[in-house]
Amino acid sequence: MSRYRLLCAFIVAVALFLGGCGNFITPELGVVAKKESRILIKDLVDKDAVFQTGDLKLNYSLVEMEGEYRYAGVVDFDRSLTDSFSTIVKFYLKMSFLDSEGRVLETVDVTPFFSYLNNIPLEMKIKKDGISPYGASGIVFNYLGLFRGATRDITEDWEIIYFPFE
Repeated sequence: MSRYRLLCAFIVAVALFLGGCGNFITPELGVVAKKESRILIKDLVDKDAVFQTGDLKLNYSLVEMEGEYRYAGVVDFDRSLTDSFSTIVKFYLKMSFLDSEGRVLETVDVTPFFSYLNNIPLEMKIKKDGISPYGASGIVFNYLGLFRGATRDITEDWEIIYFPFE
C-alpha cells in the first residue's frame, strides 16, 4: 500500500474516532432537559448571559432574527481545573434548542477552537450562525472535556462532563 493511501486511511480513522466522541454527548431528539438547566430564549433578548458550572464559565449572547440565530461566546475554565490540569486533550460544547416542554428539537456544536495537547488558552471564543428550529423556546448547554496534568506530580487525566437530561 502506498504512503498516500496509508495517510488517507489514518486521517479517516482519526476523523471517525474524534467524531464519535463528539456524538457521545449529543442528546437524542425529544429527550427532556432538566428544568433547572433550561434557559428561555425570551430571557436572552438584548442581553449578555452567563452559563456557569463548577468546571467553567461561559459568557454568551444568542440573538434570534427572522428564523435565524447568531451565537457568540467565550469559555473560561475554572482555576481549580486549569491550575492542576492545564493541558487540553479534548473538549466538546453543545447547545440544544428546546420546545416549550423542554424537549430537544435540535443540537448544534458550539465547541471553541483549541490546539490538541496544548495549554488551555485564556480565552476560547466561539461564533456560530444558523437556522432556528421551528418552535424553539429555550436552550440548554452540555459539555465533555478531558484535561491532562502538566507537571511531573500530576500525570493523570481529568474528565469533566455536564449532561442535564432526564
